[in-house]
Amino acid sequence: MLRPVHHRASGFSLVELMISIAVGLLVLAGVTTMFAHNVKASGDTLKMARLHQELQAIMSLMTRDLRRAGYWGNASSATVPGNSDTNPFTLDNPGKYGSEPDDSCITLSYDRNGDGVVTTSPSGDDERFGFRLNDGAAETRQSGADCSAGGWEDINDTVTTEITGLNFALATRSADIDGSGSGASSIVVREVTVTLSGRLRKDTTVSRTLQDTVRVHNDLYQP
Repeated sequence: MLRPVHHRASGFSLVELMISIAVGLLVLAGVTTMFAHNVKASGDTLKMARLHQELQAIMSLMTRDLRRAGYWGNASSATVPGNSDTNPFTLDNPGKYGSEPDDSCITLSYDRNGDGVVTTSPSGDDERFGFRLNDGAAETRQSGADCSAGGWEDINDTVTTEITGLNFALATRSADIDGSGSGASSIVVREVTVTLSGRLRKDTTVSRTLQDTVRVHNDLYQP
């Protein structure tokens, strides 16, 4: 006569269930931490990219104008014997505004319309340019104002970005043309090294510094 077979119900014990939950929570915590780290890293990358883009735009604006400093549409007239015409367009030595650091402002002019005369029209055709640091902002010159005057205009978004440093270092070197060595008939080559630093106002740990050296295209001729 066959004996009945009894099947015992199987499953997790309370201890096994608690261990499984603990292991699951550890795995979940690890995944969550990794996800949060990746999100933070992506956010930091986006913040740095945004700051770099704004600083690079400011740097490009400044270096573009610095390269043109002193351009004169009537430069050929100065080479005519007996002609006393001189270039009215300049690149000035760096200065500063108020209590800002030394060499944090520079002014210049160039013949944008090629008529040989410095235009001072307030209608937007003014040919006097410049850049300076003022209270966390990079500013551009308006209406020919000098470094110590008001009336300059911000060129960075002061709500999101703070400009922490701006420096213009002007370097010159002379090249003798006629070989006399007396300083006459020489060309003065000018270079400006621009250093620009900034950070985000809402996260000051995100900061960046850019530097570029510009060769002024218009060399100075000393007869």
